[in-house]
Amino acid sequence: MEDLSQAGLDLDPDGRPAAPLAAADDSVIAIGSLSKMFWAGLRVGWVRAPAPLRDHLLRLRSASDLAPGVPAQIIAARLVPAADTGWREGLRATLRDRRDLLLELLARHLPAWRVGGPRAGLSAWAVLPVTESETFTHLAARYGVIVASGATACVDGGHHDGVRLSFAESPRTLESAVDRLVAAWEEHTRRLAASR
Repeated sequence: MEDLSQAGLDLDPDGRPAAPLAAADDSVIAIGSLSKMFWAGLRVGWVRAPAPLRDHLLRLRSASDLAPGVPAQIIAARLVPAADTGWREGLRATLRDRRDLLLELLARHLPAWRVGGPRAGLSAWAVLPVTESETFTHLAARYGVIVASGATACVDGGHHDGVRLSFAESPRTLESAVDRLVAAWEEHTRRLAASR
């Protein structure tokens, strides 16, 4: 299976998206979504699969899932052709700038965090110098910043020391969020030191 939900959000400077596996192999099931590129509330996606499996998946879906509403389907049908090359390049450039800003702010203000620069998407992964991040995510929320703990994004319960940070917000919001994360991290580390 290949997840192409972020295929249109390749932030690589050369602008060449990676070739999807599904394009070369019709035995690969590919899934995609318009939610990442356009709007999370759109909830319109797609599945590409070999015909027998596709028919089976459609039967399963119709029995257990409601289709997106007609307005969402109409909006999606209008958005896809409107998102021309210039629009997509502008979106990628904006996200690339915001990603780079977030990475620079975190490196400057939270140097103990290990943050990877993602090649695609809307968020970065940070590894914290703690054994679990769940307590910190709750504290960060009290400071007004919602971050996802690594364990919630991992089906095997791993990555307890990580958090996912969105960079899809405006530069001003990212700067404010990092200031709040710094304050939450200072309180978190004080609490950890006091509990030893």
